[in-house]
Amino acid sequence: MMSHQVLTRTPLQIPRTTEPWNSSLRRASVNNFGYGGANSHVILENYTPTDRAFPITTPLPSKVYVLSAKDEHAAEAMVANLRDHLCNAQDSLSYQNDLAYTLGERRSAFPWVAATSASSIPELVRLIDAGKMKPRRRNDPPRLGFIFTGQGAQWCAMGRELIHTYPVFRETLYEADVYLREFGSTWSLIEELHQSQQTTRVNEAALGQPVCVAVQIALVRLLESWGVKPTAVSSHSSGEIASAYAAGVFSLRSAMGVVYARGNLAADVATYSNLGPGGMMAVGLGVANVQKYVERVTAGRVIVACQNSPSSVTISGDLSGIDELEVLLKADQVFARKLQVPAAYHSHHMEPLAKPYAEWLNANIKPEPRMSNVIYSSPTTGQRMSNVEEIGAADHWVRSLTSRCSSLIRLPTCAFLPQESPVTLTWSLSSAHIPLFLDLSRT
Repeated sequence: MMSHQVLTRTPLQIPRTTEPWNSSLRRASVNNFGYGGANSHVILENYTPTDRAFPITTPLPSKVYVLSAKDEHAAEAMVANLRDHLCNAQDSLSYQNDLAYTLGERRSAFPWVAATSASSIPELVRLIDAGKMKPRRRNDPPRLGFIFTGQGAQWCAMGRELIHTYPVFRETLYEADVYLREFGSTWSLIEELHQSQQTTRVNEAALGQPVCVAVQIALVRLLESWGVKPTAVSSHSSGEIASAYAAGVFSLRSAMGVVYARGNLAADVATYSNLGPGGMMAVGLGVANVQKYVERVTAGRVIVACQNSPSSVTISGDLSGIDELEVLLKADQVFARKLQVPAAYHSHHMEPLAKPYAEWLNANIKPEPRMSNVIYSSPTTGQRMSNVEEIGAADHWVRSLTSRCSSLIRLPTCAFLPQESPVTLTWSLSSAHIPLFLDLSRT
């Protein structure tokens, strides 16, 4: 036993009564002496959450209130009970949040559902009185197709409201940012999404592609948290990386690695090529009609890189050729608009990047052992794919960067009809059995 004299010469004290804890730091030691001789000692300390750089400051304009019951009569009774309860409730933001969360997240889901959205408690009561919260029986889960965009649709403030409103969306971006830093990024994903139109770098190749993919994956996770999952996925250009994540081919880390290397190499294409500057342009013509203009270009080499619809293509190649083609098209009053991309993707300008890109992918990225039960349509092959090793292979993503992007309008037909169905150049959604498509570029 340690003597009293020894204790007085140390900071140790033997508590004989309960004492208040330090308000800022609380630490406790827990001892366990097992009967069989196994002893353990654990030191516990209170957790103080760190403030994020961008806290949630934007309240939701309205909230969804959901009731669920096993039959219609019980659901009607629950709506009536809720209405009676609300007559004595205080209309505070805190109460609205608690009520919507408790009804939507802490109650079992049954076949009959009554739901409505409201921005205040009085509005919720009025909607109930107006019959806007009538019970309905759940239908079978909808068959949804997710379509992912490539670079070119980005803008400085995309997803900003979602960052401030939905923790799932925000935390996904923080996680993606960690992986980008791991791979060597010197910029912050979250900070970039809060830049102004004057200070944004989102149109740079090294940033634009990772930002677009990260935002779309964050949308996938947000929708998944609501129980909304894709039956099929399709994509365009680098959007296939987010599509592969949605299909379970890539983890978030792998997806961010694939797009990080792609963007960095494209930004540094001059190191690997002496072709000079390249560019891309959207043109309001079909392949056959625009080819007549392409053949007239003499200032540089340009090609039809992507077919977006029967009357819309993307041209890629030497910037001098793009400039000449723009003049020819506008002289005939044909729609032509240069894209906000710094490189000529899906053209000969990307071929020098094939080897370094493949080497980096083979050294750093591995696909998941199996993909989820999602129909996967690839713009790289123009066909449905189901082999996770083929989709996740470095060669597939090299071709995604260097080769012509297969027509997006063929993909829904190719992806969602039975496997043996012929692929025709038509937008045939009525027979594709996928009644609804979500365009994940709209943020």
